[in-house]
Amino acid sequence: MKDFLDYVACVAAYFKSALADSLIAAYKLGSLAHGGFSKIYSDIDVGLLLTCTEPPAAMTALIAEAKTLDAEYGKKLSVFWDNPEFSWAACRSSTGSTYSITACRC
Repeated sequence: MKDFLDYVACVAAYFKSALADSLIAAYKLGSLAHGGFSKIYSDIDVGLLLTCTEPPAAMTALIAEAKTLDAEYGKKLSVFWDNPEFSWAACRSSTGSTYSITACRC
């Protein structure tokens, strides 16, 4: 991958393909979303908004596969998911600040 944003776009497209209609949207979270991302120190946090209340049975395998899309950036990938009833705005970091969220292109 030439850039971490290309990797994030590939991850979003991968989950869109794998989850089909179960995926409503994919989001960049944390430092990736608010522009504080460091290629050296930051994780790549991606949130998935799903139509189902329970994750698909293969979610663990799907995440493992998404990590293989890039040898370097895959080590930093963290995937979070939930359904529309969950309030992402209510999430707080360990420092008490609200997580930043921006949509990924799928």
